[in-house]
Amino acid sequence: MSILHIVRSNGFNDDRLQQCLNLLAENDKLLLIDDGVYNVSHPTCASLTQAIFAIDSHCQARNIVEQGNVKQINIEEFVNLSEHAEKVITWQ
Repeated sequence: MSILHIVRSNGFNDDRLQQCLNLLAENDKLLLIDDGVYNVSHPTCASLTQAIFAIDSHCQARNIVEQGNVKQINIEEFVNLSEHAEKVITWQ
């Protein structure tokens, strides 16, 4: 079962990112939105092998550039990820 985990908060300020990562399975995907896009540079994200995405417009609004294993996607691609996930969990 593939789960799309959506993280909306900054992992440098609270523990929601870590809570999410504790449950992240091998086939799951991680999507960073809103202030969650600050996690692009979080050390724990750099070591993940799961697919990691960030909303491009949210990154642009916060002057965050694409880094390492995080792929920036648009809203249409976000909808596509949601449709293909068996379950979606939002961490906010």
